[in-house]
Amino acid sequence: MGNIRIIIADDHRMIRDVIKTFISSQSDMEIVGEAANGEEVLEMVDSLKPDVVITDITMPKVDGLELIAKLPDNIKIIVLSMHDDYENIISAIEAGANGYIHKNSSQEDLIKAIRSILKGDKYFSQAIAETLINNFGKTREDSKPKYPDVKLSKREIQILVGIANGYKNSQIAEKLFISTRTVDTHRTNIKRKLNAKTTADIVLYAIRNDFMKIG
Repeated sequence: MGNIRIIIADDHRMIRDVIKTFISSQSDMEIVGEAANGEEVLEMVDSLKPDVVITDITMPKVDGLELIAKLPDNIKIIVLSMHDDYENIISAIEAGANGYIHKNSSQEDLIKAIRSILKGDKYFSQAIAETLINNFGKTREDSKPKYPDVKLSKREIQILVGIANGYKNSQIAEKLFISTRTVDTHRTNIKRKLNAKTTADIVLYAIRNDFMKIG
């Protein structure tokens, strides 16, 4: 297996240089590209074929959230940002981010995040996880409880964990040796039971109920 190929996107060159230095110290990781905005990343992904993109949120031209939504599904994405507010975290999850790290986190935290998301897990640094947990059950418009008390079956929990970790229905079906249609049915039932409108709602429920690792 070859090295983990990584692109860094941040509009501050000093930040990019620091990230390059400690990632390059890992024998199985290499920085194949860097960019000051999302537009530059989109121009290079086809030729550089990264496994992981590490991106800030606030950047000129194409920002991090727009970039996440436009990247191919096979590329894993980590947000590395000073933004630790609930709105930005949820927006990143909904856009398709696999991990979210605060810029005050340690270098080891980012390395751990890269390895975790490549195994299929989500990864949130401690500050980000605390924000998610503290805001669990809130919508972005108000603070009313959003999730009713529910009881999920063993199969529903398995599928919920798969959804929360970013697997497509076909991938979940293959792992559980069931049909995609069965996964679709369970997914519909899970969303109904949780009153979940988005994938981010399912991720929050999974975190709050210890159904997935967050770091």
